[in-house]
Amino acid sequence: PEGVDSSLVTWTVRFLRTSRHKTTEEYEHESAEYLINAETGAVIDAMVITSNEDEQLTDIPSETTLGQNYPNPFNPSTTIPFSLKEAANVEITIYNMLGQKVTSLVNEKFAAGNHFATWDASSLASGMYIYRLKAGNVVKTKKLMLIK
Repeated sequence: PEGVDSSLVTWTVRFLRTSRHKTTEEYEHESAEYLINAETGAVIDAMVITSNEDEQLTDIPSETTLGQNYPNPFNPSTTIPFSLKEAANVEITIYNMLGQKVTSLVNEKFAAGNHFATWDASSLASGMYIYRLKAGNVVKTKKLMLIK
């Protein structure tokens, strides 16, 4: 809006992640909080906390979800958040609007918790795409928009 100092507008972005070390099988909990200038995108402040303590896993979601990518629309890369209520083999596949597979973004096992995948679409044309998460018996899809 006119007359508003946009340098005072900020975003607070929070990430929570629980992962299991492949060798030791210990859980690692990580949380990060970023304060971002909404106009420039510059990180103003960041706090990252990592813990290997075997504590109750309170950050484990109660259901498997597929979040909306951000930014959306995007150019040329975007982040796709997803949450798993239990460990599962995860496939994230990108399709064009004709239903043709564009790329297999993720195909690996993830621990229960909150995760994200990043897609760089710099070699593709502008347009609407569909991304699909398959984790165990759960299949979810969403749309995203690439604008160059």
